[in-house]
Formats: sequence, structure tokens, C-alpha cells
Amino acid sequence: MATKALWRFRQTKTLPICHTHLTPEIIRSGLQKEHTSTLEQLQSQREEASQKLTQLQARVKQLQGLASTSSSPVEIKQVVREVGESINALNDLNRQSATQSEEATQNLQALSARLAEGSAPLPAFAIIASYQTRQGAIDAGRELQTRKLEYPVEVYQRDPRRFALTLGGYLTPEEANKRVSYAKQQGLSKDAYVRSAKDWGSNLLQ
Repeated sequence: MATKALWRFRQTKTLPICHTHLTPEIIRSGLQKEHTSTLEQLQSQREEASQKLTQLQARVKQLQGLASTSSSPVEIKQVVREVGESINALNDLNRQSATQSEEATQNLQALSARLAEGSAPLPAFAIIASYQTRQGAIDAGRELQTRKLEYPVEVYQRDPRRFALTLGGYLTPEEANKRVSYAKQQGLSKDAYVRSAKDWGSNLLQ
């Protein structure tokens, strides 16, 4: 709750100062950097998916060859198992890419709309991961709290069925990007990202 109150204090008490520094040019630059970073991540995932697809196609050919020869059932089963694992990994990559694309689109739309209105930027959240249950997010957060991290671990409810595990919320976009970079450097999450939102309530990880 204190974090949310601090954000509101910044907006009401120091708004003239913020306007001095957060010019439309700076905000546009931040949007461009975030968009570029997101595209780079998605491109990396697409390349990884392409490699796995190539491997999968090679395995399928191998399986076809084994089926046409007198290879042992054990050898055929091994190849079938490996093909199945490749398919599952490819599906996971597709789901991750779809989620990131949705997040990036919503985030950029919110920031662009805010900029067009000439208003102060929305508060930002440094997201490590999202969970479908509150308990899942809290358990993951408590585990992270046992590590000596530079930033606080917090959990926010994004919508009725999604909970965000973060390195802080109600931040400036610059600070949120800094914490996302830290999360990636520390190996907390290679898919960490910044999300802007008007109000996600208070920190659930007390």
C-alpha cells in the first residue's frame, strides 16, 4: 500500500517537476526502447522455435527411415519419445511468444494513449512472471525473498485470474526497466518485462 501511496504522492506533489523531465520526447524514446526490446525477445524466440522445428523435421525423417527398415522397436520408441518432447517444447515457445506479444501490445497501447492525452505516464511494474492463482504467485515470491535481491519482491493482482510476481510496482518507466534488466542479469527470468497499469491494488505479498 505504501508503494501505491508513494506513486500518488509523486503525481500530486511533484507533478510540475515530473513534467519538466518527462517530456513527450523522453516518453517516446522510452516507448521506442521498450518496443525494440520486446521485438528482439520475440525474434529470439522465433529463431529458437525455427531451430526446434528443423530438428523435429529431421527426427520425423529418421523415424520414417526406421519404420521402413528392420530397426528394433526400442530404437523406434526412443525416436518417437524425442519427437514428442520436441513438439512439446515448440508448443511452449509458441505460448510464450503469444503471451509476450499480447503483453507488449497492451502495454504500448496504454502508454501511447496516455501520451496522446498529454497526461503523466502510467505507473510501471517490473514483472518477473505471471500466475493464474494467488497462492502460486505468493509461493514463488516467498521463495525469491529468501535470496539477497537488490529490490523488493511484490505480488499484484492484474485481473481476476492473473497475478503478477514483480520486483516492485508503481514505479517510473525508467526505474521499472532498470529492475527488469536486473532480473534478467540475475537469472530470475529471461522473459521479465515492464507493464504499465493505472491501478493494480496493493502488494499481496506481506
